Amino acid sequence: MRRSISYFWAALSMMTLLAGCSRPLPTPSTEPPQKPSEQTATPAIQAGTWCVLGKDTAAYYFFDADGTSGRTASLENGTGLGFTYSIQENEATFHMGSADVSTIGKLEKTDDTHFTITWEDGRAESMTYVSAKGYTEFKFYTNEDLCQMAVDYYTKATGENVPQAAADADPETVSIQLYINAGDHNSTCAWYQVNRQTAKGIDANTGESIDLSILKKESQNDNR
Repeated sequence: MRRSISYFWAALSMMTLLAGCSRPLPTPSTEPPQKPSEQTATPAIQAGTWCVLGKDTAAYYFFDADGTSGRTASLENGTGLGFTYSIQENEATFHMGSADVSTIGKLEKTDDTHFTITWEDGRAESMTYVSAKGYTEFKFYTNEDLCQMAVDYYTKATGENVPQAAADADPETVSIQLYINAGDHNSTCAWYQVNRQTAKGIDANTGESIDLSILKKESQNDNR
């Protein structure tokens, strides 16, 4: 009897083992292993005034609070265009003046106030945050304004012949050279360094404080 019971349990164990082996194995997946999603943080261009400088560019870009629009203004003469833009995965697409005209560039962020944008044609331009003020609030003097104001200031202060003037494209402190064209060289009369927003600064040769806007203000008062 004990031997029959042993045979019974041995047979039952064998049947259970075979039943387990007969279960179908899972089909191997043919799909490639999933990689963790890679997301590149979109660099936010905060609203306000930015200075954009490059080989052929010296302008303010005014970015609106809506994050999709703005306009430009040349440091040389103030001319510019309205634009719309979008940013996706560090790629910025600008539509300058018209929705049909698009320019694409890659944004590289240094910090919240500095970017480099490299356009499709290889041009690289720096972007520097200047002010929280937008287009209607931010006031500045163009190079053309400052050069004319410098000439007027110099001639009234010295009584000398009207010189020519040239200014650099710095967004904050502008150096203005007043000179006489002597044919084979330029003879410098004065160097002024003034703030682009106020037109106040110094005569670099003497260190004296100057305000190039004085004559313009006096002229405006006389016309009232």
